[in-house]
Amino acid sequence: MRALPSHSWYKVIEDREIAELFKIESAEHLQQLESGLLHIEKNPTDIHVMEELFRKAHSIKGSARMLGVISVQTIAHHMEDIFTVAKDGKVALTTSTIEQMYRCVDAMREFVEEAVSGKPATISVDSILGTIAEKAEPVPKKVDTEISKKVLPSPSSKPKPAPLSEPEHVALIEGYKIDTIRVDTKTLDTLITHAGELLVTNTLVNHQFKEIADLLLFCNQWADKLIGYRSLISELEKTTNRAAFDKYYSFYAQEQDRIERLNATVQKLKDKAYGNNARLSFVTKKMEESVRNIRLLPLSTIFKLFPKMVRDIARAMSKDVELFTEGADYTVDKHILEEIKDPLIHMLRNAIDHAIEPPFEREEKGKPAKGSITLRALKVAKGIIIEVEDDGRGLDLEAIKHTALKKELFNDSELNAMNDEQIHSIIFIPGFSTSKIISDISGRGIGLDVVKNKVDILKGKVEVTSFPQKGCTFRIHLPTTLTTTRVFTVCANGRIFAIPVASVLKALHINIPDIFTLEGRKTINFNNQPITVAWLFELLELTQVSENEKPALNSDYKENPVCIIISSGKDKLGLLVDFIIDEKEVILKTYSKILKRVRNIAGAAIIDAGEVCMILNPADLIKSVKKIVVASEPSAKPVKAPKRQTILLVEDTITTRTLEKRILESAGYNVVTAVDGVDALAKLRVQSYDAIVSDIQMPNMDGLTLTAKIRQQEKFKELPIVLVTAMASENDKKQGIKAGANAYITKPAFDHKVFLDCIKRLL
Repeated sequence: MRALPSHSWYKVIEDREIAELFKIESAEHLQQLESGLLHIEKNPTDIHVMEELFRKAHSIKGSARMLGVISVQTIAHHMEDIFTVAKDGKVALTTSTIEQMYRCVDAMREFVEEAVSGKPATISVDSILGTIAEKAEPVPKKVDTEISKKVLPSPSSKPKPAPLSEPEHVALIEGYKIDTIRVDTKTLDTLITHAGELLVTNTLVNHQFKEIADLLLFCNQWADKLIGYRSLISELEKTTNRAAFDKYYSFYAQEQDRIERLNATVQKLKDKAYGNNARLSFVTKKMEESVRNIRLLPLSTIFKLFPKMVRDIARAMSKDVELFTEGADYTVDKHILEEIKDPLIHMLRNAIDHAIEPPFEREEKGKPAKGSITLRALKVAKGIIIEVEDDGRGLDLEAIKHTALKKELFNDSELNAMNDEQIHSIIFIPGFSTSKIISDISGRGIGLDVVKNKVDILKGKVEVTSFPQKGCTFRIHLPTTLTTTRVFTVCANGRIFAIPVASVLKALHINIPDIFTLEGRKTINFNNQPITVAWLFELLELTQVSENEKPALNSDYKENPVCIIISSGKDKLGLLVDFIIDEKEVILKTYSKILKRVRNIAGAAIIDAGEVCMILNPADLIKSVKKIVVASEPSAKPVKAPKRQTILLVEDTITTRTLEKRILESAGYNVVTAVDGVDALAKLRVQSYDAIVSDIQMPNMDGLTLTAKIRQQEKFKELPIVLVTAMASENDKKQGIKAGANAYITKPAFDHKVFLDCIKRLL
């Protein structure tokens, strides 16, 4: 076990509740400090922002001082000093100074984590403070020496917080007021669940009115029947049997009184229930709306994470890129924010890596040397649109078509029949990438299909628009909340299902004879376009329901079914159902984490008298149709066992060569080894290989020279070459691309899975 540091800066907060609050609060302040530094880097004389940054540093310092986290307190104190003298014009906030202040922010994050979790920090306070003092550069004017010493103390000095005077303490206590509270997100999720259950309960109470109405009807029918007996009793009065008359009349009078009292009681119960239910409905609706609104967070919650990330990735790739954000104040559901973060990160990384050209290339094209990416949010009627727009080179249609042919996704005739929009959509196919080289930034085979799948799960859609050499825009359509959804409830072979209204284009009756077969699929003509159709119960692989179990149906539902046209992206499908029941707003109940993912089902909802109804997933249904068609077509050729592929491994170090050989063989590859580039070329002349894995730094002939020589031969133009090396700089990677490598994996960050995934993708 790693020993805890002995320095006096170390502190672990024992109170777990306080520790968690400190962590959350610090994260907010540190994020705002980071965003402010990004602004100051572009606007070094913005006094207003400097004052705001000073306040953030001061807030962190105050919290850290109260909890005894001296490491965070000390660094925050020194940042305060820098902002103070910068505002006064005594210190210039140069790029170098700001870079070191970024390090201070990162250091405070690490020390906060140390104080909260007990995990020792990997840096020292003294080194950080020394860096600040060294990098703070005086402006070219006379500065009082004593003031400079005061604001830039030596690294060894530690601040001594001045104690509050008694009047200050009294003022703080008297003015103390809790304006906001922090609520754990799990608690909030539980609250929204309870609010949903309350809404379901309210629905059930509404259905009890029918039971009360039935009881009143029974009372009225009973009273009517009793009136009929009154005439019979009157006949007895005319006879001499007075005793019988008195007996039955007394019974009649008692029963009439009882019925009247019962009727009055039920009527009062109905009136009270109506009033109570009206109040319950009002409160339930308001509560559900309020809790739903609590879950709505501004997009700035995640947008603010990206400027620093874009800056760092661009610098690592020797590019100059600026990120602009618009519409960050629009709000969406917390869950959507959490789920859309990774797709946005992936698109931004792709834009920097693939789309934005290097500065010299942009200048040659007449573009500004600095590239720009705009992250934009737009409010629309059915939700929100998030755009990632860049001013780079745009999508390369020929490269997409070439890769599609190489991966045998489409043939020449199919690609030639596609328009630009259809070719653009190919980039969302799993594993598809036109990247010339696999690197640490992107192109590891984790393609845009990840983005599309995530958006599909969120009941959204993604589109792409590209203009050659002008730029590209990825557009994600999303709902603002996932707690409720509007659906059509339909009956399919006696069972009830819900279809999201947002995915429905049209509902119409069709005649069975109008269905024809096209390319092995049941098809109808819709708006002069062929649309595949399928019976919903068959698509869901449900068993038949007997005629006695089915609800009342029109006699011609089999010959004249309802066809609901649904869409997902550009794909469409016609679902054949018995009939449409209703359109309603329902609370979406996601399935348990144990189930993880249920094909064709997006979730469930409680409808009517507590009945559970499955909500269908349109994207999955469309995929299911394609799978069924493929499965139903007989194979023209028998399936052969896959051929074992052979890889040429070129590495001069025996330890590394042995390790990589074992990894490749364990994955099922044949491996032939070579000790340098000369040896590899000799073996390449006498045997064919499916891929080459090579080091760069080797005697006799290095990996770059080997790669270049291989690419000079026409027959090896498409042979996958993976460079695995300790040379990790951006310039080294450029040399690898120039030589003709398909992938560049650095040894310091070597990962077995990434290595094997890379080779699998290239093969």
